[in-house]
Amino acid sequence: MYLTKNPYDPKTHKSLGVIVETVIISSSFRADFDVFLKSFTQNTLREYEKMLEEAYPEVVARARAKAHYLGAEGIFNVSVGFETMYPGVVLIHFSGDAVGSL
Repeated sequence: MYLTKNPYDPKTHKSLGVIVETVIISSSFRADFDVFLKSFTQNTLREYEKMLEEAYPEVVARARAKAHYLGAEGIFNVSVGFETMYPGVVLIHFSGDAVGSL
């Protein structure tokens, strides 16, 4: 199954529905404490980066599963975003059009 941010051509594909999926992740006390300590120096915040690296494949896998259930060949118009809900909690959202051949 393919994913693309490009729109689909209604002459060659039909829409099977909109796919919307979210994953909410929160940091642990240890990660927050490590980030607090690193904030006094110039380091990358690997603890938070690792959380996002683990959550992104999860939201994509869930979206692919929904599209597969609908019988889609791919997902067009893909949009993935990250929103901070409150300190230490991030929402990752995915949306796109599940499409199949005509």
